[in-house]
Formats: sequence, C-alpha cells, structure tokens
Amino acid sequence: MEEIHIMGSPIVDPLCEVDDEFLLLLGRMGKEGARDSLAVRYYRMRKRICRNASPSICTFLDDWEVNEAFFRGYLDAEMSYRFGRVSFKTYATRCIRFALANAADSKLSKTRMMVAFSLDAAQRNDDGEETTLCLADIVQDGSSPEDPRVFLDYAESLNLLHRLPKGINPVALKIVAGLCEGYRICEVAKEIGLSEKQANYHLSRYRAWAKSVLSKAGVFSS
Repeated sequence: MEEIHIMGSPIVDPLCEVDDEFLLLLGRMGKEGARDSLAVRYYRMRKRICRNASPSICTFLDDWEVNEAFFRGYLDAEMSYRFGRVSFKTYATRCIRFALANAADSKLSKTRMMVAFSLDAAQRNDDGEETTLCLADIVQDGSSPEDPRVFLDYAESLNLLHRLPKGINPVALKIVAGLCEGYRICEVAKEIGLSEKQANYHLSRYRAWAKSVLSKAGVFSS
C-alpha cells in the first residue's frame, strides 16, 4: 500500500493497488478519488512515459512544454479510452506521443527554422534524374531540434492513432527508420522484403509529404 505523508501522519491510498483499467472504470462510475488516484499515478511517471513515448522530441521541448503535452495527452486518453482493446498505459502513451508531436510542430512553426534536406545519399526519381530532396534534418546531432527522427516520431504517432495520410504506406516509416540508423536503401529494402524500386517509391512519397508538412509549418523554404 502506498503511503502519503501529510503533516507527519501517513495516509494510505486505498486505490494504489488497483490496476489502471479498473481505476478508470471506477472513475467513470463516479467513485470518489478514483480519477485523482489514476492521474497522480501517471503524473509521477510522466518523465519516463514521455521519454519512452518520444525521446527525441523530449530533447527538443523544454520541461514546461513536455509537461503541457503530457497533460493534454493524458486527459485525451482518460476521456477517449475504450476498454478491451489495448491497455490504458499503451493507449495513454500513444496519446501523449501524439501530443508531444503536436507540441514539436507548434514550436517548429514558431521558430521557422531553415532545414537542410539530406536523409540518405542522393536518390534517383522515376526519370533517372538524381535528386537530393529528402526529409528535413530537423536536428543536427540527435539531441537538438534538427534530427529527421523528430518528424519520424510525428509520423509514427499518426500511424499509431490511425491518422497517417492515405497516400503514405506505413512501410515507409520502416524505411525511414532504417535510413536514420545508417543503413542503405538497398539494405532496408531487403530486410523488409521489398525491391529497391518499391522502397524508393514509398520513400519518395514520404519525402513529398514531409516537405509539404514542413513547408506549411514554415520550416522549409524552397
């Protein structure tokens, strides 16, 4: 049992051993203290949850911005969670990840950062012409606001919430993740069972979408 000390006297939280889903159910049924107990439980884990949800975005945002995103995501999860599909913790992490991505988008839009496009070595388009236009390097070293993983985190968040644009195949995210880890396009294609031509096709659609999103946010200027 968890003890909370107030003025030197320990107070035991009677709901501390109740699992998340049952605690949420109790809260929706009007059980006094259930919602507060669940909120406090997740608040205490907020730093770990946010780091697990999107480590690169957490290095981009400051503590205040991360906390704001955490609360937005948590409240969204608490209100919209549907029992019996995934655990509340998994669902809450997805919502928090999406909130973090939105916060990063907002910050990028405000800073109007100029970005260099270079995810991988130069690729060739359908006409055989070389092109270097790739996903923006929103961070230079993986801990500043310029890593392609920042946008990848955003894309993966949309995919988890089934909000990825229809023209973007989720396999493109695996391709980009592989490139971010330093693999060549041919190696990534072989690993996921695609031809190099197919991999380049999905990657080109992903890049076009990334450019569009970043342009609207004021991050990319042609």
